[in-house]
Amino acid sequence: MKALLLIFLLAIGISIQAQVAVNTDGAAPDNSAMLDVKSTTRGLLAPRMTLAQRNAIVSPASGLMIYQTTDIPGYYYNSGTPAAPAWALVGSNAGQWLNNGTSIYYNLGNVGIGTASPLERLHVDGFMHLSSSGGGYPFINFNNTVTGGNSGLKIMENGASKAWIAYRGDINALTLNADNSGGWSPDMIVKYGGNVGLGTLEPASRLHVMKNTPGYTAAFGVPISPWTSGTNVSVGNDDEDAVLYVGQAPGREGFLIWQYNADPALGYYSIGTYNGSNNMTLQEYG
Repeated sequence: MKALLLIFLLAIGISIQAQVAVNTDGAAPDNSAMLDVKSTTRGLLAPRMTLAQRNAIVSPASGLMIYQTTDIPGYYYNSGTPAAPAWALVGSNAGQWLNNGTSIYYNLGNVGIGTASPLERLHVDGFMHLSSSGGGYPFINFNNTVTGGNSGLKIMENGASKAWIAYRGDINALTLNADNSGGWSPDMIVKYGGNVGLGTLEPASRLHVMKNTPGYTAAFGVPISPWTSGTNVSVGNDDEDAVLYVGQAPGREGFLIWQYNADPALGYYSIGTYNGSNNMTLQEYG
Protein backbone atom coordinates (compact mmCIF):
# COMPACT_ATOMS: atom_id res chain seq x y z
CA MET A 1 0.00 0.00 0.00
CA LYS A 2 2.86 2.37 0.87
CA ALA A 3 4.54 1.57 -2.46
CA LEU A 4 1.40 2.44 -4.43
CA LEU A 5 1.03 5.69 -2.53
CA LEU A 6 4.65 6.65 -3.31
CA ILE A 7 4.18 6.00 -7.03
CA PHE A 8 0.97 8.07 -7.00
CA LEU A 9 2.68 11.01 -5.33
CA LEU A 10 5.61 10.88 -7.76
CA ALA A 11 3.23 10.89 -10.72
CA ILE A 12 1.42 13.92 -9.35
CA GLY A 13 4.74 15.72 -8.86
CA ILE A 14 5.86 15.03 -12.41
CA SER A 15 2.56 16.21 -13.89
CA ILE A 16 2.66 19.41 -11.84
CA GLN A 17 6.32 20.22 -12.62
CA ALA A 18 5.88 19.47 -16.37
CA GLN A 19 9.67 19.91 -16.74
CA VAL A 20 12.64 17.63 -16.26
CA ALA A 21 16.09 18.60 -15.05
CA VAL A 22 19.02 16.25 -15.41
CA ASN A 23 21.99 17.36 -13.32
CA THR A 24 24.14 16.47 -10.35
CA ASP A 25 23.59 19.59 -8.24
CA GLY A 26 19.81 19.49 -7.84
CA ALA A 27 19.22 22.70 -9.84
CA ALA A 28 15.71 23.33 -11.13
CA PRO A 29 15.11 23.24 -14.90
CA ASP A 30 15.00 26.48 -16.86
CA ASN A 31 11.45 27.78 -17.27
CA SER A 32 11.77 27.77 -21.06
CA ALA A 33 12.89 24.13 -21.31
CA MET A 34 10.98 20.89 -21.08
CA LEU A 35 14.30 19.08 -20.65
CA ASP A 36 17.28 20.85 -19.06
CA VAL A 37 20.50 18.86 -19.08
CA LYS A 38 23.39 20.35 -17.09
CA SER A 39 26.93 19.05 -16.77
CA THR A 40 30.52 20.26 -16.95
CA THR A 41 32.02 16.81 -17.44
CA ARG A 42 29.60 14.97 -19.70
CA GLY A 43 27.71 15.58 -22.96
CA LEU A 44 24.44 14.68 -24.62
CA LEU A 45 24.61 11.57 -26.79
CA ALA A 46 22.07 11.37 -29.62
CA PRO A 47 21.02 8.07 -31.19
CA ARG A 48 23.79 6.86 -33.52
CA MET A 49 22.98 5.03 -36.73
CA THR A 50 24.07 4.46 -40.32
CA LEU A 51 22.55 6.17 -43.36
CA ALA A 52 20.56 3.04 -44.17
CA GLN A 53 19.23 2.83 -40.62
CA ARG A 54 18.28 6.52 -40.66
CA ASN A 55 16.34 6.09 -43.90
CA ALA A 56 14.54 3.08 -42.43
CA ILE A 57 12.93 5.13 -39.65
CA VAL A 58 9.18 4.94 -40.19
CA SER A 59 7.42 8.35 -40.35
CA PRO A 60 10.14 10.35 -38.59
CA ALA A 61 8.77 13.41 -36.83
CA SER A 62 9.65 16.84 -38.15
CA GLY A 63 12.70 18.01 -36.20
CA LEU A 64 13.77 14.49 -35.24
CA MET A 65 17.56 14.46 -34.75
CA ILE A 66 20.08 11.63 -35.02
CA TYR A 67 23.84 11.27 -35.44
CA GLN A 68 24.76 9.60 -38.73
CA THR A 69 27.95 7.50 -38.63
CA THR A 70 28.42 6.66 -42.35
CA ASP A 71 28.74 8.51 -45.69
CA ILE A 72 28.98 12.14 -44.46
CA PRO A 73 28.91 11.75 -40.65
CA GLY A 74 27.23 14.39 -38.54
CA TYR A 75 24.05 15.46 -36.82
CA TYR A 76 21.02 15.29 -39.07
CA TYR A 77 17.47 16.46 -38.50
CA ASN A 78 14.29 15.91 -40.47
CA SER A 79 13.46 19.25 -42.09
CA GLY A 80 10.55 17.68 -43.93
CA THR A 81 7.42 15.93 -42.74
CA PRO A 82 6.82 12.40 -41.45
CA ALA A 83 5.31 11.49 -44.83
CA ALA A 84 8.13 13.11 -46.83
CA PRO A 85 11.33 13.18 -44.76
CA ALA A 86 14.14 15.57 -45.82
CA TRP A 87 17.23 14.92 -43.77
CA ALA A 88 19.51 17.96 -43.44
CA LEU A 89 23.01 18.06 -42.05
CA VAL A 90 23.28 20.45 -39.10
CA GLY A 91 25.66 23.31 -39.89
CA SER A 92 25.20 23.20 -43.67
CA ASN A 93 22.70 24.24 -46.33
CA ALA A 94 20.51 21.17 -46.62
CA GLY A 95 23.57 18.93 -46.85
CA GLN A 96 24.99 20.73 -49.92
CA TRP A 97 27.82 23.04 -48.84
CA LEU A 98 30.64 21.21 -47.10
CA ASN A 99 33.67 22.51 -45.25
CA ASN A 100 37.29 21.85 -46.19
CA GLY A 101 39.49 23.84 -43.83
CA THR A 102 38.76 27.51 -44.51
CA SER A 103 37.00 26.68 -47.81
CA ILE A 104 33.54 25.41 -48.69
CA TYR A 105 32.60 23.31 -51.69
CA TYR A 106 29.60 21.77 -53.43
CA ASN A 107 30.06 18.81 -55.76
CA LEU A 108 26.64 18.65 -57.39
CA GLY A 109 24.27 21.00 -59.20
CA ASN A 110 24.65 24.67 -60.14
CA VAL A 111 25.11 27.87 -58.15
CA GLY A 112 22.96 30.91 -58.87
CA ILE A 113 23.66 34.53 -57.87
CA GLY A 114 20.66 36.73 -58.62
CA THR A 115 18.76 33.79 -60.10
CA ALA A 116 16.92 30.82 -58.61
CA SER A 117 17.38 28.73 -61.78
CA PRO A 118 21.12 28.62 -62.59
CA LEU A 119 21.90 27.06 -65.97
CA GLU A 120 25.61 26.43 -65.42
CA ARG A 121 28.01 25.68 -62.54
CA LEU A 122 28.02 29.42 -61.80
CA HIS A 123 25.21 31.61 -63.14
CA VAL A 124 25.32 35.33 -62.31
CA ASP A 125 22.34 37.52 -63.24
CA GLY A 126 23.73 41.05 -63.19
CA PHE A 127 27.09 42.79 -63.26
CA MET A 128 30.36 41.41 -61.91
CA HIS A 129 33.23 43.45 -60.53
CA LEU A 130 36.83 42.29 -60.18
CA SER A 131 39.45 44.27 -58.33
CA SER A 132 42.81 43.75 -56.68
CA SER A 133 43.57 45.73 -53.54
CA GLY A 134 47.20 44.63 -53.62
CA GLY A 135 47.98 46.39 -56.90
CA GLY A 136 48.06 43.19 -58.96
CA TYR A 137 45.99 42.23 -61.97
CA PRO A 138 42.58 40.61 -61.29
CA PHE A 139 42.44 37.64 -63.66
CA ILE A 140 39.72 35.21 -64.68
CA ASN A 141 41.39 31.89 -65.44
CA PHE A 142 40.05 29.59 -68.16
CA ASN A 143 41.85 26.30 -67.69
CA ASN A 144 41.43 23.23 -69.88
CA THR A 145 43.14 20.35 -68.10
CA VAL A 146 43.56 18.43 -71.39
CA THR A 147 46.87 19.07 -73.21
CA GLY A 148 46.10 20.75 -76.54
CA GLY A 149 42.53 21.47 -75.45
CA ASN A 150 40.48 24.59 -76.15
CA SER A 151 39.03 27.13 -73.73
CA GLY A 152 37.49 30.55 -74.08
CA LEU A 153 34.71 33.06 -73.63
CA LYS A 154 31.35 32.79 -75.40
CA ILE A 155 29.16 35.87 -75.93
CA MET A 156 25.43 35.21 -76.20
CA GLU A 157 22.21 37.10 -76.91
CA ASN A 158 18.98 35.77 -75.45
CA GLY A 159 20.49 32.28 -75.21
CA ALA A 160 21.97 32.25 -78.74
CA SER A 161 25.72 32.23 -79.39
CA LYS A 162 26.94 35.40 -81.11
CA ALA A 163 30.72 35.54 -80.76
CA TRP A 164 33.69 33.69 -79.30
CA ILE A 165 37.09 34.61 -77.94
CA ALA A 166 38.98 31.38 -77.48
CA TYR A 167 42.36 29.73 -77.23
CA ARG A 168 42.91 26.81 -79.60
CA GLY A 169 45.49 24.45 -78.23
CA ASP A 170 45.87 22.55 -81.51
CA ILE A 171 47.27 25.61 -83.33
CA ASN A 172 48.61 27.45 -80.25
CA ALA A 173 46.70 30.66 -81.00
CA LEU A 174 44.14 33.10 -79.63
CA THR A 175 41.10 33.17 -81.92
CA LEU A 176 38.19 35.52 -82.52
CA ASN A 177 34.92 34.58 -84.16
CA ALA A 178 32.36 37.35 -84.70
CA ASP A 179 29.35 35.19 -85.62
CA ASN A 180 27.52 32.21 -84.16
CA SER A 181 29.36 29.50 -86.11
CA GLY A 182 31.63 28.76 -83.17
CA GLY A 183 35.01 29.80 -81.84
CA TRP A 184 36.91 26.93 -83.45
CA SER A 185 36.58 28.32 -87.03
CA PRO A 186 37.95 31.81 -86.38
CA ASP A 187 37.70 35.06 -88.33
CA MET A 188 40.98 36.26 -86.84
CA ILE A 189 43.83 34.58 -84.98
CA VAL A 190 46.86 35.77 -83.04
CA LYS A 191 49.59 33.16 -83.06
CA TYR A 192 52.06 32.58 -80.27
CA GLY A 193 54.88 34.98 -81.16
CA GLY A 194 52.63 37.79 -82.39
CA ASN A 195 51.66 37.02 -86.02
CA VAL A 196 48.06 37.99 -86.86
CA GLY A 197 46.03 36.10 -89.43
CA LEU A 198 42.80 37.09 -91.22
CA GLY A 199 41.43 34.26 -93.31
CA THR A 200 44.33 31.94 -92.49
CA LEU A 201 45.22 29.71 -89.56
CA GLU A 202 48.95 29.97 -90.27
CA PRO A 203 49.98 33.64 -90.59
CA ALA A 204 53.54 33.88 -91.96
CA SER A 205 54.10 37.55 -91.00
CA ARG A 206 52.95 40.17 -88.52
CA LEU A 207 49.79 40.66 -90.62
CA HIS A 208 48.77 37.92 -93.04
CA VAL A 209 45.51 38.45 -94.94
CA MET A 210 43.86 35.91 -97.24
CA LYS A 211 40.53 35.99 -99.05
CA ASN A 212 38.25 33.00 -99.02
CA THR A 213 37.35 33.10 -102.75
CA PRO A 214 39.04 34.62 -105.85
CA GLY A 215 37.94 38.01 -107.14
CA TYR A 216 39.06 41.57 -107.84
CA THR A 217 38.34 42.59 -104.26
CA ALA A 218 41.02 40.04 -103.37
CA ALA A 219 42.34 39.59 -99.88
CA PHE A 220 42.69 43.22 -98.87
CA GLY A 221 40.41 45.94 -100.18
CA VAL A 222 39.07 49.41 -99.42
CA PRO A 223 35.57 50.04 -100.89
CA ILE A 224 35.17 53.09 -103.13
CA SER A 225 31.78 54.81 -103.17
CA PRO A 226 29.32 54.49 -104.81
CA TRP A 227 30.46 51.14 -106.27
CA THR A 228 29.85 48.79 -103.39
CA SER A 229 31.26 45.85 -105.36
CA GLY A 230 34.46 47.68 -106.30
CA THR A 231 37.68 48.55 -104.53
CA ASN A 232 40.02 51.46 -104.40
CA VAL A 233 43.00 49.34 -103.41
CA SER A 234 43.08 45.57 -103.77
CA VAL A 235 46.01 43.30 -103.07
CA GLY A 236 45.71 39.55 -103.31
CA ASN A 237 44.98 36.69 -105.61
CA ASP A 238 42.62 36.77 -108.58
CA ASP A 239 41.95 33.24 -109.78
CA GLU A 240 45.44 32.02 -108.82
CA ASP A 241 47.21 35.11 -110.27
CA ALA A 242 49.09 37.64 -108.13
CA VAL A 243 47.31 40.98 -108.47
CA LEU A 244 47.81 44.61 -107.43
CA TYR A 245 44.66 46.48 -108.43
CA VAL A 246 43.91 50.20 -107.98
CA GLY A 247 40.69 51.54 -109.43
CA GLN A 248 37.01 50.74 -109.48
CA ALA A 249 34.69 47.96 -110.56
CA PRO A 250 32.66 46.28 -111.98
CA GLY A 251 33.35 48.16 -115.25
CA ARG A 252 36.99 48.61 -114.20
CA GLU A 253 37.13 52.12 -115.72
CA GLY A 254 40.22 54.07 -114.66
CA PHE A 255 42.46 51.51 -113.06
CA LEU A 256 46.05 50.53 -112.53
CA ILE A 257 46.66 46.81 -112.46
CA TRP A 258 49.70 44.62 -112.18
CA GLN A 259 49.19 40.93 -112.67
CA TYR A 260 51.66 38.09 -112.57
CA ASN A 261 51.14 34.55 -113.71
CA ALA A 262 53.45 31.59 -113.76
CA ASP A 263 53.04 31.66 -117.57
CA PRO A 264 55.00 34.81 -118.69
CA ALA A 265 52.61 35.31 -121.63
CA LEU A 266 49.81 35.99 -119.17
CA GLY A 267 51.55 38.55 -116.96
CA TYR A 268 50.92 42.24 -117.71
CA TYR A 269 50.82 45.84 -116.48
CA SER A 270 47.75 47.80 -117.52
CA ILE A 271 46.59 51.42 -117.13
CA GLY A 272 43.24 52.74 -118.30
CA THR A 273 39.96 51.13 -119.30
CA TYR A 274 40.07 47.35 -119.16
CA ASN A 275 38.27 46.73 -122.47
CA GLY A 276 38.33 50.25 -124.01
CA SER A 277 40.67 51.95 -126.46
CA ASN A 278 42.15 54.47 -124.00
CA ASN A 279 44.53 52.21 -122.20
CA MET A 280 48.16 51.22 -121.99
CA THR A 281 49.16 47.61 -121.46
CA LEU A 282 52.61 46.15 -121.10
CA GLN A 283 52.58 42.40 -121.40
CA GLU A 284 55.62 40.17 -121.46
CA TYR A 285 55.98 38.36 -124.79
CA GLY A 286 52.93 40.39 -125.93
